[in-house]
Amino acid sequence: MPSYGQPIAFADSYASLLLMLNFPADQKVNLTNYFVQYGIDLYGRLQAEVGWPTFGGHRSGRKTAGHLCGNPAQR
Repeated sequence: MPSYGQPIAFADSYASLLLMLNFPADQKVNLTNYFVQYGIDLYGRLQAEVGWPTFGGHRSGRKTAGHLCGNPAQR
């Protein structure tokens, strides 16, 4: 995973768009599983108070994955 926010935001956006396309669900399973796990991992970092304040392009792009988890606290 890259450390700079722009590639992370790009990867999150690209994965989100791929999951919204009209592919059969069985072709989306691996990406969905990875993306949900990524959201869980990011939420764990927030719970441990390891955040990512915005410093221009640094540490941004880490919000999208939490929306798939179904937990309102992760949105």
